[in-house]
Amino acid sequence: MFVIGYVLIALAFLVLGLCLLRLDRKDDGIALLRDGARRAESLGVMAYLSRWMLHLAEGLLATGDTAAARVAADRAMALALTHGERAHEAMAWRVLGDVSAR
Repeated sequence: MFVIGYVLIALAFLVLGLCLLRLDRKDDGIALLRDGARRAESLGVMAYLSRWMLHLAEGLLATGDTAAARVAADRAMALALTHGERAHEAMAWRVLGDVSAR
């Protein structure tokens, strides 16, 4: 039962981080996305982790941190390939293209 609570906390961090990014509160959003992704991964929750890493990469790119955005996008690509998430792989290619264009 406790594990489910921790997973829900990680997901709440991820969703709130994405919302804050969309509300142009980039620093707060990026911090929550990083923390949520770290928590999810430490709990072994790999479903959609590649997508959350892509949100993180897009947020980092929006702040101008292309090096960190590249690292997050590369991680997202590796996760998508490892777990057979074809749609997330396509999204990762798009974000990697955006990073390369900068």
